[in-house]
Amino acid sequence: MGPARRGRKMVYATDTRPCDQVAELAYKADVLIHDGMFDDDMRDQARQKHHSTVVQAARIAKRAKVNTLILTHLSSRYHQAGALLEQAR
Repeated sequence: MGPARRGRKMVYATDTRPCDQVAELAYKADVLIHDGMFDDDMRDQARQKHHSTVVQAARIAKRAKVNTLILTHLSSRYHQAGALLEQAR
């Protein structure tokens, strides 16, 4: 079987508003895949539709000390991901 090796922790959170439970589950995860449907200017719409902004997802990842954040479920209204990535950084 080979020598023991450290496992990997991946957390998948989509179609969700920012919440403490995701941060708790993702604590020190190798990867967090998180909903990032809207840019930060659309916080109210994100809340109404039960989604997160890219900034909210990034804050959860930072708070949870996640190694890598993968933003998913981006709205098709955004043709260039660069602006969303800048907000998330």
